[in-house]
Amino acid sequence: MKTPNTYRWQQERIQKRLEIIESALTDIDQRKVKFQQITYLAKYVAEVIRHAEARSLEQIKGHDLKVSITGGCRGSSLLKSKIYRARLDIWMRQHYNNPTPETTEITELRFKLLKLSNEHSITLDELRTLQETHSRRADTNMVTTERNDGMTIAQMILNHFKEFCEIQDGALIEPSPGRPIIVPANLFAAYLKWTSSLY
Repeated sequence: MKTPNTYRWQQERIQKRLEIIESALTDIDQRKVKFQQITYLAKYVAEVIRHAEARSLEQIKGHDLKVSITGGCRGSSLLKSKIYRARLDIWMRQHYNNPTPETTEITELRFKLLKLSNEHSITLDELRTLQETHSRRADTNMVTTERNDGMTIAQMILNHFKEFCEIQDGALIEPSPGRPIIVPANLFAAYLKWTSSLY
């Protein structure tokens, strides 16, 4: 039985929210609305996202169901996110800070890189799913399962902490003078087998 792929859902939600943010910023520009501080801009955009996501839920579930918009996106969460913050920073720089062209270019390139990274994650997950579908043999229920979500999470953690660990003789170790073992080879083998089957 398939289980939801949470990681993939998060990446797709980022894409959808970026589309809403772009639409909100275009609307702000057309109406010539001013925000002197990024916190006010973030609060406004978060409200637009909340309403858009609530409308989307209502369309999916039908008009008989009321959807609460009290939860969901907040301005503070937009500012804590690298990708959303980068987009809001670009808008603020274009309208208020009058930065040098180099600063604007660097900010825009950083945002583009974050956006491409998110798209890369979605594409990589699609590739994984297809490869698992076509290469599975004994286990016929291993397509985007909780086990594979777990492997994906392990991969994300290892990528984040790659300076603090390395693989030696099939085991995950800490690259310090004592070279202590973090995960022994017999336990780490399943992860290594999973990653080698992806590419």
